Amino acid sequence: MKMQEINIKKTLLRFIFIMMTSIAVTVGCLIWMTHQTYFSRGVITNTLIPNMEALNEVRTDTLMLIADVRESLRTQDLYEHNDVLPEILNKIHVLTTKVEQLKEQPGVNPQNVALVDKIEREYQVFNRELHHLLTQHPQDKSVATVTSRFTPVFHAGKATIDSIDRALAANLLQTEAEFRALEYLEFTNIGIYLASMLLLLAVLYFSGKKTYQKILAVLGSEPTEFISVINALLEGRQASQPQVAENSLMYRLQQSLLLDKETGVLNKLGFLQQYPQCFKEDQPVVATLIKMQSLEELSEFIGPASTTELLTQFLTRLQEKVVSNSLIARVSYSSFLWVREECGDDKKLVAEIETLIDRLQAPYSLGIRTVKIKTYAGIMKLPQDTENFKLLIPYTTLAATKAENTLQQYLFFAPGFLQESLDYIEMETALSHALENREFEVYLQPQVDIRDNRIAGAEALIRWKHPLKGFIPPDKFIPVAERNGQILDIGHWVLSQGISYAAEINQYRDDIIPISINLSSHQIQAPFFFDLLQYQMNHWQCHPTWIKLEITESVLLEKSEEVLKTLLQIAALGITISLDDFGTGYSSLSYLTKYPISQIKIDRAFMSDIPLHLDNTELVKAIIKLAEILHFEIVAEGIESLDQLNFLKKTSCAIVQGYYYFKPMPYAQFKLQLSEKQTANLV
Repeated sequence: MKMQEINIKKTLLRFIFIMMTSIAVTVGCLIWMTHQTYFSRGVITNTLIPNMEALNEVRTDTLMLIADVRESLRTQDLYEHNDVLPEILNKIHVLTTKVEQLKEQPGVNPQNVALVDKIEREYQVFNRELHHLLTQHPQDKSVATVTSRFTPVFHAGKATIDSIDRALAANLLQTEAEFRALEYLEFTNIGIYLASMLLLLAVLYFSGKKTYQKILAVLGSEPTEFISVINALLEGRQASQPQVAENSLMYRLQQSLLLDKETGVLNKLGFLQQYPQCFKEDQPVVATLIKMQSLEELSEFIGPASTTELLTQFLTRLQEKVVSNSLIARVSYSSFLWVREECGDDKKLVAEIETLIDRLQAPYSLGIRTVKIKTYAGIMKLPQDTENFKLLIPYTTLAATKAENTLQQYLFFAPGFLQESLDYIEMETALSHALENREFEVYLQPQVDIRDNRIAGAEALIRWKHPLKGFIPPDKFIPVAERNGQILDIGHWVLSQGISYAAEINQYRDDIIPISINLSSHQIQAPFFFDLLQYQMNHWQCHPTWIKLEITESVLLEKSEEVLKTLLQIAALGITISLDDFGTGYSSLSYLTKYPISQIKIDRAFMSDIPLHLDNTELVKAIIKLAEILHFEIVAEGIESLDQLNFLKKTSCAIVQGYYYFKPMPYAQFKLQLSEKQTANLV
């Protein structure tokens, strides 16, 4: 196959060389013909015609000078008026200059140069006779005397004019000859041009035909047939495929379009092509899409070779369950689709899926490394869920994604998944314009010191007021923003707003009211986040003690070294770092000692049933005790009842946050609350 490809390349290169050589020869001929034509035209327009114009001008001036002298002699003005003689002398001077300039005209051949020399000699004679006539004043001014003196001038002038006429005649003959040569050259050029174009077409035709035959021999089929097959595949239509040899390039190109290069099974295009050949139109089938969680991230860690080995082992386990008359296709980087005949027993189907998932989630041995990978399945039936087999891939993908998001091993497709998907797309679209349209607002929820019921701080909380749907809860749009990357822009905007609020509130206060601002994992890991934070602090002239930055435990799990470096830089500025929702994630004492955390927030999930729920009560006591030992400030969230408040008053937790005191409020209302020095509801 490699030799066939090399032969095609050589054939194409040879054809291109012949084509370029032929074109170069044709272009060279055109350039030569154009040059010759322009040269001939240049001789006529730049040499012969200017010469003839100059000669004709000298001839006219000579005739006019002879006439002027004759007339001045006849009228006796030459001797009686003082202004006539200078005028004639001036004309002689001008004419002499023009005659001398004749030599400066370009000469086409020696004959023209000789004729110009002859004109100059005759003119010199004419000039001498004129000066002799003009410088001598005769006593006898009779007509006979004047005529006898004018006769030599007249003959010398006539000889000069005759020389000019001979030169004009010679130039005229040469011009006619050049025009005839130019006409002949143009006809010749047309012939050469047509001949060269015919030769070019002939070379291109025969070399192109030979090249096509060689390529056809390698492909094993007509390229038009191949193109029609490819177009049908890309458009999702069925097409009769030509019979080609397995060692032909046509066969290899078809296989590269229909098969996954890494695993060798059908790809999405191949599945759409093969399904109608394996299953009848109304045949009941079951489609199961198996999704490998975080395969992209795992691939970056283990490398491409180990990833290919993992996929091979994964596919081997999947094919162990494959029965006859079924299809397996890799429809995305981390998803495989398995389609087979429906067994008619849902319990049996579920048992098979559970067994398959357990088998696929068993450890994989990759050299010196052993890995496990989480899998989720989306299941649907045809024609029960849809009659269009082309919807098997998107519908099962929706079900598998829903299973992954809800941490279920598998889910059967339901029509509601489509509406959820549409809602997500609608939310994503609206979210992309919300920041630009200023639909977001930062609310502040006061934090209260229960020892004296005063406001001791506030948490900045984003609110989205949709122009049509009204307020949309953060738990609805924040996950969408995190998935599509918009959380960075939104998070940076909230950070800027929170810092500006903190600067305005604390600028002229004696007691500090710190504003707590939530940071997402995307912000912490974003390049130049620390630089952005410093810029905002300097821009709003905000003191580090006026804000607190809240992070969740999940942030500490991702790229821990980079996160640690950023958090250490933040803490070095004097900004308090708070661990939000403590106890709900991957709680570890190592986080509390490794990272520069100085505040812990107890999640509302632990406070909701206190003091009725004994386990939660003891757990909260333990968290508070731990904070005491580590000298952490502690804040309890979700305080909504007097019982919760009384419980906390018996502990060392002094700062609380919840609806019992204040709901989140707009910034203007929060400032009013501070200015009026209103305290929380006394208990």
